[in-house]
Amino acid sequence: MGTLFRESAVDRMCPFTCNSRFFGRDIHHSHRAIAYFRRRYCLANGSGCARRRVYDALGAKFVPDDMYPNDHAWADAILERAEWERRIAALRDPERTRAHNKSA
Repeated sequence: MGTLFRESAVDRMCPFTCNSRFFGRDIHHSHRAIAYFRRRYCLANGSGCARRRVYDALGAKFVPDDMYPNDHAWADAILERAEWERRIAALRDPERTRAHNKSA
């Protein structure tokens, strides 16, 4: 017996990537490219999306508007830099870092 409700494409859509300026008027893409990215990344709930990885780890302000969903090298560089900056901050102020880690 089948399920009563099927998950729709809208239910699976990534809330971040498809609503971003990436698909807006600021960046010009062909309709085929937009359709491909939406199908491959947005409708797959953001799984495998470089933009979503940065968003989940650091927040929306760290996601470059012109980053492609498949630009994992750029995402890795952003995440690596953020980790190094966190480590440097911890070295400069270890007491604050300990207090932050206890509250988390």
